[in-house]
Amino acid sequence: MNNQIIISLIFQTVGTVLSVVTIVWRVQSTQTKKHQEELERLSKAFKDELSSVKTEVKDYEDLRRRGDHALHERMNNLESGIYKEINARLSHIEGQLKGVNNITRLMEEWLIENGGKLK
Repeated sequence: MNNQIIISLIFQTVGTVLSVVTIVWRVQSTQTKKHQEELERLSKAFKDELSSVKTEVKDYEDLRRRGDHALHERMNNLESGIYKEINARLSHIEGQLKGVNNITRLMEEWLIENGGKLK
């Protein structure tokens, strides 16, 4: 009879240990699954946020490039206008100087012909 009690006790102990191991394994696998799902959710949220930030950065870069291009065009137009205005004014001054040169030459000729005497 003692042997039967010992064998029964051993089987009960083994059954209890197996039950406890099964329960611990089940809880552990449930927790692991929850953690894995949370990590996947966080990873997806991070990827979505990163994609959003990349899109915003690209939009800002495009906007900056367009602004730079517009600025260069305005500067080129301004520079072209300034050069045209300077050329027009220099041509006008050149024309006036040619006129002054002709007048000066005529005055020299008159002075030479009249011996520098005013009448």
